[in-house]
Amino acid sequence: MKLSIIVPVYQVEAHIDECITSILDQTFRDFELILVDDGSLDRCPAICDAYAQKDSRIRVIHQKNQGLSAARNTGLQAARGDYIGFVDSDDFIEASMYEKLLDNLEREKANISVCGRYKVWGDKKIQEQKSNVYKVMDSAQALALMNTNVLGYFDVAAWDKIYKRSCFKGIEFPEGKLCEDWFVMYKLFFNARRIVYDSIPLYNYRQRTGSITHGKKVNTMSLSASLEVLNFVRTQQPQYVREAQFAYVFAGIGVIDNYIEQSSIDRKSIDAVYKKIKPYLQTTYRYPGLKGKRKVQLFMVKKAMPLYICCFKWIKRRMRG
Repeated sequence: MKLSIIVPVYQVEAHIDECITSILDQTFRDFELILVDDGSLDRCPAICDAYAQKDSRIRVIHQKNQGLSAARNTGLQAARGDYIGFVDSDDFIEASMYEKLLDNLEREKANISVCGRYKVWGDKKIQEQKSNVYKVMDSAQALALMNTNVLGYFDVAAWDKIYKRSCFKGIEFPEGKLCEDWFVMYKLFFNARRIVYDSIPLYNYRQRTGSITHGKKVNTMSLSASLEVLNFVRTQQPQYVREAQFAYVFAGIGVIDNYIEQSSIDRKSIDAVYKKIKPYLQTTYRYPGLKGKRKVQLFMVKKAMPLYICCFKWIKRRMRG
């Protein structure tokens, strides 16, 4: 068995058929598909079982609800492939995705292979990453590129990559934490000798409307995760500390944005996050390649936070459009 594809499944009845079909339609055929039903309360368990009856490559594991990390870990424990891939159950993939990822990995003798993605809004696909990028990197170079993903490169997501099984030695997804990919990806890169990145968009990342939750507790875990990465880079890859600071700053801005999106703006919490990222704002502002909308955003956070808060909705429209 060459490839194990792990799909955690929870409450995605509207999208699970498209997800599974896109995997079964891959031009690369030597894989097993592990569907981990994480205690889904809709029709997903029955749908998964029905697919398994039709295709011998599919295995279904039913477990009580434990969260995304636990479901992925269950899949990893059951996987028999030489390589590992993940797909989120509300997303779908292009037919050539795994063939292309594996071809690149084997040609470059790499341990991790990464592709580009589309963001999918209804029937509209948008490629937000740079096009025509092909890079072969060591682990430190790949982590640096990932830390500057807002410039148009790949990020910490687990699902636009395949991994040699050995990369996961001693590594599991952290259960009970959000931003789980961020806590894991730098460790996987550290375990990898070579990483190849091809920006051709082959993964379709669905953007669900109504995903912003006003009035609920803001998730600050991305700031904690990016600080963990920053501390790792300081000790293990100090030549790329500026890139890790870059990631920490934009993680902080993301948390600030989430506070602003709340029905009642918590200025005290915003100021606390700003204080954490402030030492790195100037070096990030001067980072080569940072320009346009991102540079304006960073300038406003650095110099005019009240104006940034006041104009936030307009700024976000400009960032997306």
